[in-house]
Amino acid sequence: MTRRARRAAVIGILVASLTVTAFGAIRAQTSGPPPIEADAAVVLAPLDDVGPALTRLLESARRHAAGGDAASREPFGHALARFAEVRTLVERIPAGAKPREDGQLLEALHALVPRIHVLALEIADGATPEKLALLERLADKTRAALDQLSEAGQLRARAAAETIAGPAPRAPGSVVPEGVAVLLLTVACAVSMALVSARPADHPVRRVLARESRRWRCLQ
Repeated sequence: MTRRARRAAVIGILVASLTVTAFGAIRAQTSGPPPIEADAAVVLAPLDDVGPALTRLLESARRHAAGGDAASREPFGHALARFAEVRTLVERIPAGAKPREDGQLLEALHALVPRIHVLALEIADGATPEKLALLERLADKTRAALDQLSEAGQLRARAAAETIAGPAPRAPGSVVPEGVAVLLLTVACAVSMALVSARPADHPVRRVLARESRRWRCLQ
């Protein structure tokens, strides 16, 4: 290998090392925790309608159970129709739309919302104190699940905002020293390769020894 070829090889290794190090640093600065499913926010939008529709259904169910006349049945029918729409939207939400820790809450809503709708239809046919009490209990469980999902979403949003505002303390410190270490190691390897692959006559010390050896032979 000629001196020019060795020099080109060393320069090539250095350029490649600098490119890899710069790419790693840029990726570490730009990358962050994945957003909490931007699409999931749209998919889960029907959950925002469950609370108002449930409140309207309960109020009209109470009036219907207390009166049972035409004036109370009509609002109850409108509330039932609205809750039927919400039920359809909730049932279309895929089970994996929420993170794993919230998956059980979403499954509970998938079971509670249809159960409430069926029970409300039974109350429309014939209201009893037992059915109304069961409707109240199911509504309380549904509200509790909705509140927990809302709190979990707010916590994740706050954590994501804090991560964007200030990266993790170890992020910059863990990337730059590792990149420098890789660069120094690569430089050392490149220099070692150049020295090892050099011809004996090209090494400065060996050139001096060879020249002195030739001079000594001439003097003899």
